[in-house]
Amino acid sequence: MLDRIRNVARDPTVIPRYVAAKRKLLRLRYRERHNQGIFSVNIDCRNGFFGQLTWCLYIFAYCDDRNLIPHVVLTGAHFVNPRIGPDWFQYFFEQHESAYVRKHLVTTVGIRRVSDLGLPTRCFAQMSIERAARLAAKYLQLRPEISDAVEAFAAEHFAGRVVVGLHYRGTDKTRESPRVPYEEVRRVLHEYLERHSDVECLFVATDESPFLDYIRKACAAVPICCCDDLRSDSSLAIHRSAFAGDAYRKGREALVNALLLSRCHGVIRTASTLSAWASIFNPQLPVTMLNQPYDKALWFPDKAIVQRLRQHGAG
Repeated sequence: MLDRIRNVARDPTVIPRYVAAKRKLLRLRYRERHNQGIFSVNIDCRNGFFGQLTWCLYIFAYCDDRNLIPHVVLTGAHFVNPRIGPDWFQYFFEQHESAYVRKHLVTTVGIRRVSDLGLPTRCFAQMSIERAARLAAKYLQLRPEISDAVEAFAAEHFAGRVVVGLHYRGTDKTRESPRVPYEEVRRVLHEYLERHSDVECLFVATDESPFLDYIRKACAAVPICCCDDLRSDSSLAIHRSAFAGDAYRKGREALVNALLLSRCHGVIRTASTLSAWASIFNPQLPVTMLNQPYDKALWFPDKAIVQRLRQHGAG
């Protein structure tokens, strides 16, 4: 205990950080008391699609703990199509808006990062794949056009077949995890197919056009299917690219691919929040990891998936 006190005394940032956290918590409680039981948050940032949805999970967890009604607005420029509306959350999910929200009787707090809210640490520390799946099922109700697209693709390509998913996240992801050479993906995939001779189809999701071309040639023995997606020919990530301003399409494709990966009998994947969300949509999904994020970028849900694989001695 004395050592901890001495360490705190040596760090001049501890007390300011503690005071700032307490202020955030007080503001949080104040908004609760004056917001008709509704916790309304507008997230305006440039993170990826599923990175922002993961923040929504923390907000949902807090609301569940406090018996509050969550109301989430996502206005980050990467996925907003002005012709559709300013809130891209509503492009993909149905959200009940109470009369208080419709009549603007609720204060919506704007944030850039979920840490700006000052949520209790338990909302983050206690998050698991299983709890995330329950929260997603409760609060992320797909719009019919999204679920219809998933069902139509699955009926055409997955029905009656054993399908393995392959997700390769390339482009700028090397800032958060080591890049996996194409040849290593081929090697792992061939070993997987040797152990699972019943696989009848390979569903490929990737943001790199060259990878799709490579895997079609390297795995000609198994039928391959994929969505007709926007893909990059460079290190520029799809969600950070203009692509004629089709922000809705980028978000839609990300969500549909994650949902289709969750329908597979197993998934071979690189570190990515997109394919990590496939395990939230289907917590029983068998996963083979080709790499893992650097420690500084090992966030939920990949953090929970990596820990689970280590416990079971899998990779």
